[in-house]
Amino acid sequence: MADIYGKSLSREDLLRRVGNINQVGGIREYAYTGGRAAGTRAVEINTGLVTVEILLDRCMDISHASYLGVPFAYISKSNIRHPSYYSKIDPTGFQDNFFAGALTTCGLHNVGAASTAAGRDYQLHGIAANIPAEKISIRETWEGDDLVFTVEGDIHHSSFYHEDTVIHRRITARLGSPFIDIHDRVENRDFAPWPCLLLYHCQFGFPFLTKSSRLITSPILETRPRDAAAEAEMDRFDTFDAPKDGAGEVCFYHTLKADAAGHAGAALFNPNLGREGLGAFVRYDTGTLPRMIQWKMLRSREYVCGLEPISTWLDDRTPEMIKESNLKPLETRDFRLQLGVLPGEEAVRQHLNA
Repeated sequence: MADIYGKSLSREDLLRRVGNINQVGGIREYAYTGGRAAGTRAVEINTGLVTVEILLDRCMDISHASYLGVPFAYISKSNIRHPSYYSKIDPTGFQDNFFAGALTTCGLHNVGAASTAAGRDYQLHGIAANIPAEKISIRETWEGDDLVFTVEGDIHHSSFYHEDTVIHRRITARLGSPFIDIHDRVENRDFAPWPCLLLYHCQFGFPFLTKSSRLITSPILETRPRDAAAEAEMDRFDTFDAPKDGAGEVCFYHTLKADAAGHAGAALFNPNLGREGLGAFVRYDTGTLPRMIQWKMLRSREYVCGLEPISTWLDDRTPEMIKESNLKPLETRDFRLQLGVLPGEEAVRQHLNA
């Protein structure tokens, strides 16, 4: 059943009321035509509650996102750019093309700072976010009385003499649902082990982020500050200030307690949005994403809260970390996360088992 516009409607009830489903929700395909975004293919999913933009030429990542017209994703000054503008040589290549958005995928051979090992350069946060998807499938299908939207494709991460890995990404949503589900299956097609490092960079911004906002999480097992600046703010990691010129970033590494199904998550909750407050959240499978990075950046123009499930640790690209992350020859590994918005603190806490 689709719970939409105050009614719970079966397939038959809904079809009687509309000429075309896109009157109330659906999938829309288009391409950008101007500026540095020109040529970038996109798909919009509108569930009637949540609307997200999937950039097919940018790893099928999610840029703009809104709930009942209220935006919850942070969009950077770089804005959307075609992957052809990305430079692996320029040390600022990732930042130049970093639109931020509700999801930017970092990996697969590196997350965190750029480094060099065994004569090979590893770019800041890897190159996955700038690889176009291929073998794309876009579908609207009825499953009983549920209308399901699916966008699926492959992101081929490969290099001569090096890795041959593929991210099989499937993004699904349902009409009348506030949830967007992402399922990545990473496959090593080579006969040597290769790293599988993933950081899901999920950015939330104004109007969800204000000085009245606070962080709600699943029960915290451990929190580590990234550096001395973060350590000085350990007692207020879950609260926020108004934008400040020149403010620096702080990061916290959280290990959250999973529920019985193995899920944990966090939400940016603004009590002043809607009638009972709204919480934009990320929820993830801790089996392959055991930690979450909280990126707290309150500088003017870079006013953002990142909630970022990660498969490993950030910054230190050690041989031990690489060995631990390696996919064996022909092995696959699954990663799952969910983005969405819920009204009311109680509903947010219940969904996150907080």
